[in-house]
Amino acid sequence: MNYEDTTDFSRMIKLTSSLLEERGKSYVSTLLNEAFIRIISKEDNIWFGGGITYTIQMDVPIKLYSSYTTEQINGIESIISNSINEVTKVDDNVSFITRITPSLDTNSNNQEFLNEDSVIKELRQNIDIVKSIMVSVATGGERIQNVDDRYKKLHSTIKAECDKLGIPYNNKYASLWDWYGKWRVDFPSYQERRDFIRELFASTLTGLDNSKNNEVDVFVQLDDWGKINRMIGKIRSNTWTAKDIEDFQSIGVSCREVLISLGQIVYNPALHGEEDETGTKISKADAERMFLAYFKYKFSGKHNKELRDYVKGVKGIANQLTHKDTSTRKDMLLTVSTTLSLINFIGILEDKI
Repeated sequence: MNYEDTTDFSRMIKLTSSLLEERGKSYVSTLLNEAFIRIISKEDNIWFGGGITYTIQMDVPIKLYSSYTTEQINGIESIISNSINEVTKVDDNVSFITRITPSLDTNSNNQEFLNEDSVIKELRQNIDIVKSIMVSVATGGERIQNVDDRYKKLHSTIKAECDKLGIPYNNKYASLWDWYGKWRVDFPSYQERRDFIRELFASTLTGLDNSKNNEVDVFVQLDDWGKINRMIGKIRSNTWTAKDIEDFQSIGVSCREVLISLGQIVYNPALHGEEDETGTKISKADAERMFLAYFKYKFSGKHNKELRDYVKGVKGIANQLTHKDTSTRKDMLLTVSTTLSLINFIGILEDKI
């Protein structure tokens, strides 16, 4: 792999970020996603029995950088270096060193993130920090007494901003000791605690996406639809980092899958019928027929054509993204937008508001 090639380098960073996220180190993956990252030096010692060592420079927005101590930054540099070396260990002769510095003007890897309103951007940063603190104290990391004051200030700020924006904020734990009381009783394993936190903030992050894209005026809370929440969260995360046609097509597949899962939740054969209007048995994998049967039950006949066209339109956009060899970022964003719109539409019908 040629790490000096932009595509290969971006894939490596994306893989590293995903690995850190899955391991509960979202505060580190946040830095990766928001920084302008580049190779600043290459040391070639192959001829002397060594290998190639790349030094990576990460320019992090100063507001985010300043939220960590010098010791924490040094530790994050080590975590990122080790993680990159882990995902690239198939190249035995290559290693990486990471250097993190503050920046007043950062050309982020996440260009979509830079275009957000400054309030939304800061709110996302604060949410990521709160999530990482909650994961850390619940998985053998930071001690509660060392970070509780910072957590309480951020929690209060986030709640106030979400109230102003009309975005749901379901984190009811005003202090880390409140959170401790929850996880100690209900979640014996580290993974259960990470999963709970991910779901706890899913509707807030979905609300931020909708606010940014002006998709709808109602922010649907899908708290009891855990699987849908997780799928939406993954789509959102992948949308931020998607760079090429394969990434865009993969998101199209994810949009189709989340609609199938939603159809399976709301469609009830005993209530909505086992066959469509042509006598075809409705499959659990056929989102279109499940939704149409569901809508037919919910609405009077005069709305059937409009709803049928609506569902077919969403499905058609997702299919086009999945199969189109010239898919663009704009195609991807349109697909995600229409998918979330349909989810919100059904959420409203199901009183998830």
